[in-house]
Amino acid sequence: MRKTNYKNYLLIFLISLITIGCVPSTTTPQVYKFTPTPFSPVNTKLITPTLDSTPFQLIPTLTKEESRIEVEDLLTQTSDCKLPCWWDIIPGLTLWGEVDSFLIKMNAPFLEFSETQTTHYASELGRPEIDYSLSMEIIVDKNLLVNNIVITSLDIFNLEKFQNIWKNYQPLQILKTYGIPSRIWLETGGIENNNLLGGMLFLFYDEKGFLITYPIIGEVNQEYYQFCPGIGTQINLFMRSLDSPATLNFLAKDLISPDYIDILEEATGKTIEEIYFHIIKTGCFETHKNIGP
Repeated sequence: MRKTNYKNYLLIFLISLITIGCVPSTTTPQVYKFTPTPFSPVNTKLITPTLDSTPFQLIPTLTKEESRIEVEDLLTQTSDCKLPCWWDIIPGLTLWGEVDSFLIKMNAPFLEFSETQTTHYASELGRPEIDYSLSMEIIVDKNLLVNNIVITSLDIFNLEKFQNIWKNYQPLQILKTYGIPSRIWLETGGIENNNLLGGMLFLFYDEKGFLITYPIIGEVNQEYYQFCPGIGTQINLFMRSLDSPATLNFLAKDLISPDYIDILEEATGKTIEEIYFHIIKTGCFETHKNIGP
């Protein structure tokens, strides 16, 4: 009897647990709502390009006549830019970009040709169709640094004007300004014509980095030739950086004929210092007659 009652009580207890677990919960579940954040527009200032905001400035270009006047002013005015500096272009210091800007300003187109380690730019700055030519060759290295400058100028139609614009570069002026040359060469053909002997005078300033040449005419006497150097009809200038691999002899190779060259000390029997002071004093020098080839 007791055993039966125990089972009945156990059954009633289990039914009660099941019944309680099935009663629906009265707790209301939490509902999550998405509340959008209202958008507030921000006033952003837009940058409007103006006419002043240009990436580069155009280089003003001179007319041909203005360029000619500028060239002649550069040649005739006194400047602190001493050779081998040429119109503020300094071999070993000036980059090609500065020269390029100068040529654009001067309305002077240029030709370009390249070698293994260098690039050459050649431009005409004279007016050969009117009076004289003036060509400038700039040689730059692979870093676009100016190494060498070559200037060649020829009289075409007006010798008096040509000699006047080059007066600052006449031989006596060069000697007075730069002192005793390191070398003086005389190149002649050895052929006399009407008691005159034509040739070329070379004034080397190796330690400064430039060479200047002039055509020269000697008067023939019985015992000697007398040469009185001046501008003549042509002038050649060769300028180099002292670090340039190209020597002055190399730059002037088209003018140098070794068989026709005389070192002036040997041709005169004097030292270079004696030759220098003699030219400064008299404007001339004399050589013996066995010169040339």
